[in-house]
Amino acid sequence: MRIASVLTALLLCSIFATAQEAKKFSLEGKTGSLPKGWKTEKTGKGTGGDWQLVNDKDADGGLALAQTKADRKALFNICVNEGTSYKDIDLTLKFKAIAGETDQGGGPVWRFQDGNNYYIARMNPLEDNFRFYKVVAGKRIELASAVVEAKVGKWHTIRIVHKGEHVECYLNGKKYLDHLDATFQDAGKIGVWTKADAQTRFGNISVQAAGGKKGACKSGPQPGAIVPGDGSPSPTVLVFARGLSESSATLVRKIDDKLIANKAREPRCRGLVIWLSDDEELPAKVKAIEQKQAFKRVELAFDSPDGWQRSWGIAKEAEVTIVLYVERKVRASYAFRVGELDDKAIESVLQNIDERLIK
Repeated sequence: MRIASVLTALLLCSIFATAQEAKKFSLEGKTGSLPKGWKTEKTGKGTGGDWQLVNDKDADGGLALAQTKADRKALFNICVNEGTSYKDIDLTLKFKAIAGETDQGGGPVWRFQDGNNYYIARMNPLEDNFRFYKVVAGKRIELASAVVEAKVGKWHTIRIVHKGEHVECYLNGKKYLDHLDATFQDAGKIGVWTKADAQTRFGNISVQAAGGKKGACKSGPQPGAIVPGDGSPSPTVLVFARGLSESSATLVRKIDDKLIANKAREPRCRGLVIWLSDDEELPAKVKAIEQKQAFKRVELAFDSPDGWQRSWGIAKEAEVTIVLYVERKVRASYAFRVGELDDKAIESVLQNIDERLIK
């Protein structure tokens, strides 16, 4: 498998910008103080933690929101954004576990009514588990759990997609938890959460309304556009995938089969799949599939999502984005949200490869 760590050639030159619906929360203020618009809350014993801005060169803007107090007697430490009110959301943030003997890590809260009523998803590096809870009248109730490892001192990404009663929880681009719950039906604040002495940093917080979306998802360069940078002049099937799923693996396999079957008709046609994820374990998982499938006409690469979102306009809501182009001109493009890439969608893509790229 040919893996490119950074695909510099495709990122050069022009920026293909598209409007993002997500609201990104800037952490404004002085180090040692709460950022503007944020408020400390708590559940149970303790002060709610010592939340403050700290310098972190790897955080967006060089600042992170951190819980810095090592209080083992505290229950749940919370910091919420006072100006938010969301019901159905697509919420993303990054966290870095720093220390903690009783507990470590943390995660986002949403549909926050008060310090005793809200939803929480958290990653605990001490216990190697990723869990979804609801807190009702001050009592935490586990709803879903997965065994996962996340290294201390490294940034990890949590994403929550909550529509109606359906909640999906992702860690580093992979969906681990999927659950239905109807406890909190009203909109509420969003925020961040730790337990006891967990000292954790948070950053890159963004959210958008997830309810009521209709029609096709739009992501990446559209038909007729010229792809950014020095894209290959050869007929190309370019796929951006945010995580490894059964449907994305099937898509890659069928694209490879299609290009192999039509090599005589169009020998220049190539496939390129870029996995957009900060999950350090993803390359090994994809390599295992590649070794089993023995891809011949599809090249695989891995990169952080941030640069591609800016330069190619890859929408955060798009789990898979597909761009078909020749001589750098886009002939067709597709985008699929979580759960939308089914067998019918894959067949549509394969048909367009025949019609638009293979002559």
